[in-house]
Amino acid sequence: MTLAQLRYFLALAEAGQYTLAAERLHIAQPSLSYAIRELENDLGFPLFRRGGRHVALTPCGEQFLRYATRALNTLDEGVRLTRQMAHPDTGTVALGYFHSISADLIPRLVERFYAAHADSPITFRFSQHLNSVILDELKRGNLDLAFCVSPDPEVEYRRVAWQRLFVAVPLAHRLAHRESIRLAELAGESMVVLHPSNGLRKTVEELFRRNAVPLCAAFETQDCNSALQFVALGQAVAILPRIPAMQLQSVAVIPLVEPSYMRPVYLAWRREEALSPAVTRMRDFVLNTCVDWDTEKGPAKDQAGRADG
Repeated sequence: MTLAQLRYFLALAEAGQYTLAAERLHIAQPSLSYAIRELENDLGFPLFRRGGRHVALTPCGEQFLRYATRALNTLDEGVRLTRQMAHPDTGTVALGYFHSISADLIPRLVERFYAAHADSPITFRFSQHLNSVILDELKRGNLDLAFCVSPDPEVEYRRVAWQRLFVAVPLAHRLAHRESIRLAELAGESMVVLHPSNGLRKTVEELFRRNAVPLCAAFETQDCNSALQFVALGQAVAILPRIPAMQLQSVAVIPLVEPSYMRPVYLAWRREEALSPAVTRMRDFVLNTCVDWDTEKGPAKDQAGRADG
């Protein structure tokens, strides 16, 4: 059994016909047919059922496909990591995060990273998703690092920042001209809440429950932007982090006090897995730089008016 045979097997399983698979592999069709026959002879069982121009995996072939895919993915990952070990100043970091830190924490952090590593050719591949999707992508290996608000016990994580929460109300609302709002004042108010898959939903529910304030959930939406649209229409109020869309909607955004709530933001990475030099460098930079950041204002010394470089 050779690596070439395994790659040919995966290509044929995906294409479903020899002609198309051979074209994708840039080899002659007889060479592909010979390689698959030799692989089946080595294994001692058929991998495909032939029928006209098309082929389909046998039950044994379907089982073998899972392991062959896993083996080649592991090998490819090993090659990638080893190459980055040989060239530690290069590489790409797949970084995931949730929407409401996309306009403040992430740009500020990347800017500081490049300022501290001006000659580094490290690049980033960004992915923005719901908290639950981010963690699933991290565990599947599609992300190297992830910012999240509800960490998963299956991954390593460290708290790096805090995110303030605000009350968004329609401009004609009785509280629209207040400088601050107490949570108790929202008792009985029609609220827009986010879908349970969004980490903010659990945060808001716990906030009301812990302070014995009844939560009147009148609307449920998928994201913060759609929640703001309901608020702007005068239908309800919402508790949200500050997001760019607040500047575009006809809403008043007022700090929440009593309690003044800030939810934690975590950096997560896969447990017991070797990180590439590029990913390790970015992870360590975040852990050393983001020490209880306020996602809006940055580090404490920035908030005190001193430059942070």
